[in-house]
Amino acid sequence: MNINDITRPTLLLDMGKCIRNIDHIQRKISESGIIFRPHFKTHQSLYVGKILEEKGINRIAVSSVGMARYFSSGGWNDITIAFPFNPREYEEIANIAEVSKLCITIPGVESARLLARLSRVPVDVMIKIDTGYNRSGLPWDDKDAICETADILNSCTFLNLRGLLSHTGNTYHASSPTEISALFEKAVERVNHSREILAKDNMIISLGDTPSASVVDSYSGFDELRTGNFVFYDMTLANLGVCTSGDIAVAVACPVVDIRKRNNSLVIYGGAVHFSKESIMINGEKVFGKLVRITGNGWVEYEDELYLSSLSQEHGIIIDKKGILSHLRIGDLAGILPVRSQLSSNLLGKYMLPDGSFADHMSGQRS
Repeated sequence: MNINDITRPTLLLDMGKCIRNIDHIQRKISESGIIFRPHFKTHQSLYVGKILEEKGINRIAVSSVGMARYFSSGGWNDITIAFPFNPREYEEIANIAEVSKLCITIPGVESARLLARLSRVPVDVMIKIDTGYNRSGLPWDDKDAICETADILNSCTFLNLRGLLSHTGNTYHASSPTEISALFEKAVERVNHSREILAKDNMIISLGDTPSASVVDSYSGFDELRTGNFVFYDMTLANLGVCTSGDIAVAVACPVVDIRKRNNSLVIYGGAVHFSKESIMINGEKVFGKLVRITGNGWVEYEDELYLSSLSQEHGIIIDKKGILSHLRIGDLAGILPVRSQLSSNLLGKYMLPDGSFADHMSGQRS
């Protein structure tokens, strides 16, 4: 990697770590015998998708209609949009469904009515079940709403009710891997209760979140796993104990633009527009990323831990009281392991590979 070619915040991708992370999940999938439908919202890249395809993956989940269009045009033919149905996008949904097998997510009765009214092409449907995250979907024990939603969908000849879908996003707020496992076990139990309400054993249960997928030893009690950030991981997941910082497969290379010796700080070209404003708490301090040393082969971790301590729009501030970064000069590169890798990849839009070439990202084709 010729780091001299880097002139602005640039997202570096370590494919060795990425492939190792994929293999870790795939081993457990193979042992459990369930369907693997990785969520592509983290990488949003046909290049990274090709790596998964070469490992036998042929079903994917996405988080938007635009993402479904991007991957459909790239040859992916079995796509679940794991985001609540937006009736304003129905025409585009119908166009994609004419060339790819498409499944959409219905979060409740009114959405089901709208979809049934608009439908003109065959699509599969998943009913979104809320098992405790309280973001979207039907409460897992709301028998009347679950049954009514299913009846509406089953009454439309264009719609095939494939099953129930849930996201255990509350695992991101857990305090330990043990709590993550307990939350996931409860989610499995609850969504199975929802399936029992409908008394239809042929409907699949699709679950997914990266913390659970990573820490649970084996997958049982459901039929399909969706998980996305396992390909890259990030500091949020490392802080949860889901992975180590050594597993994180992306880092942002940021030029140093100022050194302020009076207050032991470095200023980097890398701010909220590159990292977002997501933060985590480490040792009682709010941090926006972890410092690594950029090398010609990617990056290595420092023996002492340093963090990105504040952000404005384009500026990032690093406090270096111990002089760990004294080797850096203005114009050098500081590496940051992001708090949320999917947000940095979305904001920065492409990946620099070790050979200096760039891998694609769907942001280059947004309309």
